[in-house]
Amino acid sequence: MLFVEELANAKRFYGDLLGLTPEEQADDFASYRVGASSLQLHPAGQPFPGLILGRSGPGVAVQVTLDVEDVDTAVIYLRAEGVQVFSEPQDREGKRDAGVLDPDGNEVYLSQSRS
Repeated sequence: MLFVEELANAKRFYGDLLGLTPEEQADDFASYRVGASSLQLHPAGQPFPGLILGRSGPGVAVQVTLDVEDVDTAVIYLRAEGVQVFSEPQDREGKRDAGVLDPDGNEVYLSQSRS
């Protein structure tokens, strides 16, 4: 589960901009399909009876890596949508990747396999 400050902003980033497939949507929760796994979003500091989930303020960042078909095209699109790119596309052994920040400052790497 990824705890976020503004759920609506996170839903836009992960659902609309990154195009992840929604699994479950609610006012206080969202889940997206990522390959064989899912990415769940929940507002940080929101209580359940007797329990506060996630961090209660800004701080600990999370790093997520998502496979994409074309890193360069994804970066061009996200940058045009106002997403901050902190690591430009670059070739590494067996892959090409780039890094962007989600609305909460979490690092999201976009990775393209290079066979």
